[in-house]
Amino acid sequence: MSKLVHFRTQKNLTQEELSELSGLSVRTIQRIEAGNSPKGHTLKALCKALELKEEDFIEDKPEVSNESKLVYINYASLLFFIPFLNIVIPFYLLKYYQISSKIGKQIITIQIIWTVISLLVIAFTIFSVGWFNISRDWTLRVGLIFAIVNVFIVLSNSIGLTKKGKLLLSPNFSLI
Repeated sequence: MSKLVHFRTQKNLTQEELSELSGLSVRTIQRIEAGNSPKGHTLKALCKALELKEEDFIEDKPEVSNESKLVYINYASLLFFIPFLNIVIPFYLLKYYQISSKIGKQIITIQIIWTVISLLVIAFTIFSVGWFNISRDWTLRVGLIFAIVNVFIVLSNSIGLTKKGKLLLSPNFSLI
């Protein structure tokens, strides 16, 4: 039930009576009672008619939990396809949300380690094309394999965070 319905019935008013008191159309009141949020003049008119403060009328937005924020940070690691964004964006979000948990640091540590390993293996693959007469297609294949494995790591850890509140694949240390 919307707050407008609650306050209107508390004052024993019909939609038509509230419309007359507030100077708003019945249709506007119906839209707000159906879930639209009043703003500006409409909010002021309703508050005046119902003798309320604007703060009493505005819907409270639910606070996002730290666990949910950690899941978002973990999903930001999927930017593995753009070099170093899989580290920079989660690090920025960790600072933005002001989370100093061990799990947040482990998420970034995983991505740092994974990026370094990936770059070393891809660099070795590039050099091995000339040394071992391997097809250049292998470089692309190796990069794609590392990207797919990173997606698996991120999704596994997201499931772990959602169901158990901890990472399923993580180091026991932190690099940051």
